[in-house]
Amino acid sequence: MRNQGLVLFVILVSVSAPLLKPGRAPAAAADSVSSSVDSAIAPADTLQRFGYAFIPAIFYTPETGFAGGASVLLFFRGRNDREIDLPSTVSPTLIFTEKKQIIAVIGYELNLKQSRYRVNGDIGYLEFPDLFYGIGPDTPDDPEDYTPETAFLGVSLKKRIWPRLMFGVRYEFGHSQITETEDGGLLASGLITGSDGGTVSGLGPVITWDSRDRLFYPKTGSFHALSALFYTDGLGSDFVFERYIMDFRTYIPFFEKNILALRAWFSLINGDPPFQMMSTIGGAELMRGYYDGRYRDNNAIVLQAEWRRRLWWRFGASVFAGYGDVAPTLDSFDIAEFKAAAGAGIRFVIDRGEGIAIRMDFGFIGGTPGPYFMINEAF
Repeated sequence: MRNQGLVLFVILVSVSAPLLKPGRAPAAAADSVSSSVDSAIAPADTLQRFGYAFIPAIFYTPETGFAGGASVLLFFRGRNDREIDLPSTVSPTLIFTEKKQIIAVIGYELNLKQSRYRVNGDIGYLEFPDLFYGIGPDTPDDPEDYTPETAFLGVSLKKRIWPRLMFGVRYEFGHSQITETEDGGLLASGLITGSDGGTVSGLGPVITWDSRDRLFYPKTGSFHALSALFYTDGLGSDFVFERYIMDFRTYIPFFEKNILALRAWFSLINGDPPFQMMSTIGGAELMRGYYDGRYRDNNAIVLQAEWRRRLWWRFGASVFAGYGDVAPTLDSFDIAEFKAAAGAGIRFVIDRGEGIAIRMDFGFIGGTPGPYFMINEAF
């Protein structure tokens, strides 16, 4: 499903807002969103069974323009849960954007059996007027407008099999309708797979390793995630394909207050997916400076590096660069033709303990130079 990164950002906004409490100690562990929430809402001398918070959400990206809305974060624990057990969370969120997009999503995370098992995911609806540039690494700069409406559901069930290692399965469902296309465009012709909408339904294994010292502003450690989802007609999918995602992140401190963040991301597809499920580059997380979906194809590779430094008081800065491309097959990648992206940004820290910050990034090398105003780092 397209715009998954944006949906994840919306969920993280709703979860991180309750952390903005002055005078509390940092979380002892940061291997999940809930671990940070736990440290913020469960003081050592009490065990709060239920709570909630109302959170405004404001951001800006080239894909959305200015966007605003609100979220409610609900957290709860079972009767037999201990203080060290993570709470379960549910966070409904509603966002409206300057470009007349609607994002309605409920994110959830259920921690069971003293946090040995985790069920998390999201369910929601998107009405998202967007741009389609075509398919492949060499598409024209003149996009066409289209409007999809998508209902989606994602759920993961994972078990902790080592202190930093979790293994499980994930299911994804999405039903999309293309309600508007541009006359004479590729999508209006019906020649692009998925241009008439349809249903995707896929299931497969996921595994994550997380040794980061903090969730929102890691200084050391690494995060690695592997997944393989199989979309088949036996699961009710109109499209048959496989998608493999590999995400490797490492954080290296050097000198004082300096961090080098590195990321290698691979999205590999075998089969015939709808165009909205293809691997893409661009957006607020991958190759800032390119429109999200500026390039799309079955396969994508992105390599990123970012220098981060705390400057003075609550202010910080970053310089970032990316290198990546899309291709129909693995053997058709040409490193010499990879796209480059680069930019810089400033940070204002709103929670020193967790490192949560408002970021203003500007991608000045890329196909769509422009600002990104959001909460939390890109990765």
